[in-house]
Amino acid sequence: MGAKAKSRQETGVSIVSREATVKLRAAEAQLLAEAQRRGREALGAAENAMSNYGEWMFIALFQSDTKAVLDAGGADNVVWNAMLDASDSAKLPLGRTTLVNALRVAAYDKRLADGAWQRLVYSHKVALLPLADPKAMRGAARHVLKASLTTKQVVLYVGAMGNEGGTQLRLSPSGAKRALVTMAKRFDDSRSVSKYRTQLAKLDEEGKEEVATYIENLVETLQSLLSTVRKK
Repeated sequence: MGAKAKSRQETGVSIVSREATVKLRAAEAQLLAEAQRRGREALGAAENAMSNYGEWMFIALFQSDTKAVLDAGGADNVVWNAMLDASDSAKLPLGRTTLVNALRVAAYDKRLADGAWQRLVYSHKVALLPLADPKAMRGAARHVLKASLTTKQVVLYVGAMGNEGGTQLRLSPSGAKRALVTMAKRFDDSRSVSKYRTQLAKLDEEGKEEVATYIENLVETLQSLLSTVRKK
């Protein structure tokens, strides 16, 4: 194991960071490949289940009415609002954010009617939801597929698009610098950070967990970008 390897103990299991470099034997490499395959399979099944659930809600609760979901936010639907009230409970152990995202993805599946969007995995669709503009979402979907972006890269891409006025990002070296500096400045003010903390603390547990995942992915991406600009 390389000198840069870092480990910690968590519930009795040693966790080794990605900085570790390990040379695997043939049997170990085969076992790792199987573990990765099963992980992809499990994630795919979970995403398909959430996508199907969202589609069911869209049809059963809203009769496939995109305006009622995307424009009105389901405000007048008593069953939907009862579901939100019951969210993150023993009766409905899914958080409000998870429910809303699943429903909105299903509604955008119909509103966008776009081949590229339909080919995205569920987590990529969720990551693109903040764009909210059909034209921007269609363009972003094509870019995500063409560039084979991971979910954490999609999150960063959407953030950059927002800072570029909602248009598809076409980066030059100076454009990349400007986009990242603009994003960084949003968190360079202690008062703004304090406001984020106050509002994030009000999220339900599911919402906090989702935000934590995005932040962890973003930190890892930014660390990768930092190593790029520090290379000599």
